[in-house]
This record gives sequence, structure tokens and C-alpha cells, in this order.
Amino acid sequence: MKKYYCVVYWYTTKLNKNVHQVKNGSARRIASSAIEAAEIRIKEQVTAANSADPYIILHVDDVSDICETGQKHLSLSKLRQLEQSVLHPKQKRLGMWVPSDNTASEWFFDPKQESVDNVVNIGKQIVNEVRHGVMALENFPAFPYQQSIVDWAVDKFKNGVDDILVNAIMRAGKCFITYEIARKIKAKKILIVTAKVSVNDSWASLLPDGEENHVNYAEWEYHNYKKIKRITSTRNTDVVFVSLQFINKHFDNPTPLLADIFKTDWDLIAFDEQHYATETDNTQRLWDTLNFKRKVELSGTPYKTVLSGRYEADDIYNFDYVDEQLLRRQALTTPNTVLARAFKYRADINYAMVNIPDKIKAMLGEDGFTFPKLFATEHNTFKNVIAVNEFLTFAVQTYKKPPTRFQPFADMLSRHALWVLPNDVSAINALEKMLKKHPFFSKRRIINASGNGVKDIQTVKNLIQRDTIEGGVGTITLTCGRFLEGTSVPEWWSVHQMNNDKSAADYFQGSFRCKTPNAKDHKESVIVFDYAPERFVSVVYQHCERVSDPNKPVSNIISQWLDVSEVYDYTGNQWNIMSGEDLSKRFLSDINNYMDRVGQAVDPSGIDANIIDLLSNKEKDSNQTSATSQLNVNDILTGSNKKRVFSSGTPASGWKKPVDPAVAAEQQVRYALKQIFKLIVVGWA
Repeated sequence: MKKYYCVVYWYTTKLNKNVHQVKNGSARRIASSAIEAAEIRIKEQVTAANSADPYIILHVDDVSDICETGQKHLSLSKLRQLEQSVLHPKQKRLGMWVPSDNTASEWFFDPKQESVDNVVNIGKQIVNEVRHGVMALENFPAFPYQQSIVDWAVDKFKNGVDDILVNAIMRAGKCFITYEIARKIKAKKILIVTAKVSVNDSWASLLPDGEENHVNYAEWEYHNYKKIKRITSTRNTDVVFVSLQFINKHFDNPTPLLADIFKTDWDLIAFDEQHYATETDNTQRLWDTLNFKRKVELSGTPYKTVLSGRYEADDIYNFDYVDEQLLRRQALTTPNTVLARAFKYRADINYAMVNIPDKIKAMLGEDGFTFPKLFATEHNTFKNVIAVNEFLTFAVQTYKKPPTRFQPFADMLSRHALWVLPNDVSAINALEKMLKKHPFFSKRRIINASGNGVKDIQTVKNLIQRDTIEGGVGTITLTCGRFLEGTSVPEWWSVHQMNNDKSAADYFQGSFRCKTPNAKDHKESVIVFDYAPERFVSVVYQHCERVSDPNKPVSNIISQWLDVSEVYDYTGNQWNIMSGEDLSKRFLSDINNYMDRVGQAVDPSGIDANIIDLLSNKEKDSNQTSATSQLNVNDILTGSNKKRVFSSGTPASGWKKPVDPAVAAEQQVRYALKQIFKLIVVGWA
């Protein structure tokens, strides 16, 4: 529906962009959108003399909320006042005006001589000062799904729950959601704890001096533990960012900064990427030491936490991949909305299961095929060079012949790819050498991101850009762990999973690296080639099982998942689409998939005092004197296989992790069941 829009706009041309010059004007026009209103006015200004240098719209700000009244003269008066009494004078005082014989010139330049974006950003801050009373770059509101999470969290806190888990897919806006929760509960002291230091940029971005500094947090102050020695507050709200590694390193002998963290009464703690260290002794020690009112844990893959039962189902908010894609599908029914533009390139991720030919499996002997065996090395060379070479030749088909739906953009799909390999740096080094000699893959630039190879994701991006500029065929980035979390490479359209890792968190984190939005290349669908099909079936089925409930059985969740993602199985020299029934049958027919599940089939209420006493006295009654391994409450082996928890060898003075005898007994029973089931598997084989 068309209506009057009051807008201020910024545009440049190809020639003016080279000298960092931008025109800033305003308009009131009948249009179907703010952008259209600006474009109508800009086209009126374009004459035959300058049409050879076409305009480039940089930004349009709909200021109808502060200018449009429904009356022509009053609306235009407010709009001119905003432009001629506020915007232009302030930009002139900042030395941005382009000198001209015409004193009414609307052209401005970047004094830093860096980018036309700097001119636009200053203009946006000036408009936000008029609208919100504070100088800040962004004023975007929460999307409805983000607001739902915020409202849910605030309601939980109001009703006495002080510890919640937000399971939200990557790029759901967890930083913005957390800050909105903090703002709603009027938190003044906020601590961000993470095991992934690289997420610092995201948490800093929305606060003053950040790249997306937001009007809602203009009075907040960000403290990065790498840049400060003490917490010195100069504003009304403090956000302190710190890593678990820093805390653990200095826990026994706190630095002045860590001492400040320990003595502060925190209104809210956010534990980001919590799947990394949620169940460790060090993390529990931290929560026992800190003083805080409320805590929100954040992750896109909190599978272990959900499975542990540490959170009640009502205290977990799920916004997963299926939710994202259903929202995307709904948003795209109204193409020109903010939500549609934001979600159009949140690509759907599809999976292609690649069955390794029996010919290659036979080369590794009768003990069964695994990727660590395939890529095993000796003296920096593959033990079975022929098998690896056969595998690479077989893998060429995934590049040349993707599923039919992807063939129209097969070139984009295979141009820049990520290969996830077993955790063996020597094997990756050997594979790098072999790929560089391979008749097909040698045409691509091979980026080794393991060991002493590339360690900075920006280097990967630079090499991809260089390959594009030089007209190269593409790149392959090899990794066994590096860059699988918290990295955004828009050019990656496919991930090749060439390992047998059964961790659902690691699997999905790695697979989702190809989902980074890429509007420039119109990336709307991506694909993961999985060369360990049974692992894929197991991971997906168990994921659906974990988020199921009596009202939403596994079969329904799998159907929803397949509604937004396609799964292909490469058999008979062709790609076949799998159904939910196919996936379920494939999972349930493999006895190995029961091994981890059987340990969960324990009713804690059945563990009475007699069982606890029996298990706790097992070692006392034994005649064995040599120490063996047993279980702690986190189901982690202790004894000779136990990893030392404290760097100094002893825990902090006065700290002792509480151990519930019933929980310890339950974990021992679970472990015993799994060992019994392993014997069943051996018997079955």
C-alpha cells in the first residue's frame, strides 16, 4: 500500500565514491517503501549531464516517525528542519562539507579519506540523536522471535528462576538478545564468560565504539579483559568480557582484575558457547566462587547439557535450525520486509551421504573402514597411498556431480569448500601434498589450517579473495578443528565431513560453517557432503530425540527437519532423496546406535541407599591394591587417565566440589550398562 514517506537519504556515484563524497538529501513522496520514496527524488535530480555517472544509494532512513504528520506543510517543515538545521550544519562543523560556489550544496566527504560509509555512519548517528537523544549508529528493534526469547527470560527471572539456557542457532543474535534481557531487568553489572575468545568482537560490536553501536546501550561501557587491569566504571552500566582460560590460569593467585571480578555482585552472568566447558570442575568452581543474581547460558549446540538433565525442560528456550528455516519461509512470502531481507540468505543446509565404495574399504583390511585408518601416516607419508588416492578420485564426483537441484550452481558449490578431517596434523600435511599433485584437486589453492599452518581466519579470507581476483578455480581449506566455530566465511558453500567424530555439537558446528550469509553471490542453499553416513544418521536422529517431548515425538521432528532440508543418499551411481522413515529405519537397524542410548535408560529413583552403599564401598571391599580407573560425577575417567584440573596441582583454598552420592552412583550404573552393551555388540558381530 502506497503512502507518504518522509526520508533522508545518502547516495554517491562511481566517480564521487573514489574521492569519498556523498550527497545527503531529503524527500516526502508517495511510495510503497522508504527506499522507493528516496529513489523517486534522486531520479528527479539526475540530469542528462550526469547520467553517465549513475547514482549508488548507500542508505535511506525512514524519518516518518519524527516528521510525518499527515499534513503536507507541517511534515515538510519538520523534514527541512531535520535536514537543514541539524544534519547539514553538524556535518559542516565536523569539516565534512564539500566546498562549492553553491552554499546550499548537499555534498559531504569523509575527512579520514577512507570510505563513503563513514559519511553515512555519522549521518545515522545524528538522526538517532534527534530520535532517541543519544549519538549511536544503530536503532534496529528486536525481531519478533528475539523479543519472544527476551520476554521468556525476563518472565523466568521474575518468577524466581535464576539460571536458564538459551539454545539458539548461530546468528540468531545471542549478544543482542542477552543485552536486551539485561536492559529489561535493569542489570548494571554484566559479566560475559566464554571459552571462545574470538567471540569478543560480537559482544563489543553493539556497545559504544563498536561497529554496530546501538542506541539502547549508548550509556554502557565495555571492558575487555585483554585491555584492562582493573574494572573502573565511568558509565551507568558495565559489561565485562573475560575468558575461562584467563580465569583458570589466575584462579589460585588472582590478578587485580580477577579479584575485582570475584568481589563484584553481578546482576547477570552470560556464559557464551557454554557447550565447551559446561560440565568441567573448573567451571563449577567458578560458579561456586562468583556472586551473581541470575545466569543465562548460551549455545547453538548445547547437546550435552540438554542430555545431562541439569536444566528442566521449561528452563530451556529452543530456537533451532528448523525454527529459523520455517521463519525464513514465512518471511519470504512478503519479500520487501525487514525480516525477509534479513533472512533471505540464511541458507537452508542440505546433506549428501556419500557411501565409500567397497573397493576402497577392502584396501584397509577386514577390521573395518575408518578415516583415521585411511589417513594413517608413517614418517610423514600415508601408510596406504593407493587407498587415499582412490578415495580422492572417488571424491571428485561430489564436485562434478552434486544432487540435481544443485547442478545449476554447482560451480559456486564447489569453488570454495571446507574439508573436516580426523584429528591428525601429520595426516593433513600429507593430504595437502597429495592434493597439490592430484590431477583434479591440484587446480585449486590448498589452505592447510592445522598445526603450524594458517592460524588466522582473515588469512583464509584473503587467500580466497586473492584466488577470485586472479581468476582461480577455487580453494580447499583443510582442518581438524581450527575455524569450526565462531568463524564466518561467506564464500564457503559446502563442507566435506571426512571423519568419524560422533559429537553432535562438533558435527553441527563444523557443518554450519557453510551457512554464513552471502547476498552478493545469492547463496540460498548449501550442502554438507558426509562420507560417514551412519554417523550422520546417528547424530541427526539423536538430535531430534533430544528436542522431542510427548507432544512432539521424534517422527514429527524429523519430518519438520526434512521439510526444510533435503537428505541425499548416493547409491547406484545416483543421488536419492531420503524420507524420515528411511532415516529412522537406518538408525534403528544399527545396533551400535544403542550403545550411548542404553546408558540413559536409568531411573534415578531406583537408586536407593543400599545401592549407593554397595557402590561406594566397592573399593574398600576389594583385595586389589593397585589403583584402577573409576568414574567421577561427570562420567569422566579418573585415575591414570584423568586430566589434571588445576594448573598448580591443588584446588583453590577452601573450594571443594559438592558430590551427591546418588548422582555418583547413577553415573556408575550408566557406565556399567554401556560396558555390558559393548559386549553385546561384540557378540552380535
